[in-house]
Amino acid sequence: MGILDEVLIERTVSRDEAASGFAELCDAAAAGEVVHVSGEAECDEVVLISTREWEIMRECLHLLGSRPNAERLWDALAGVGGESEHISAEELPAWLERWRLEAVSAGA
Repeated sequence: MGILDEVLIERTVSRDEAASGFAELCDAAAAGEVVHVSGEAECDEVVLISTREWEIMRECLHLLGSRPNAERLWDALAGVGGESEHISAEELPAWLERWRLEAVSAGA
C-alpha cells in the first residue's frame, strides 16, 4: 500500500474476517467507508468502496482520459488565473457534472 492508501483506507481486515463478516463490510462500504481486504500476496488484496465512490472515480478517470479535458480539469482545480476553488467531497460530483456540461458545450 502507498501513502495515499494509508490516508484513504479506513479499515483493513483479513480475507478470513471478510468472509465471515462480508455483509457488514458491504454495509460499511455502502455507507462510505473504504475497506481494505488483505490477502496472502499483494495481488490477492482488494478494496471495497460504495458504488457512488466508484462512479466518481470512473468519472474522474474519464475526464483525465483526454489531454484537453485533463488540462482543463487540472487548471480548474489549481485555480489558474485566480483564487483556488475549494471543493468538498460532497460537492465534487455536482462540480464535475457542471464542468462536464461546460466542456461538452465548448466542444471539448
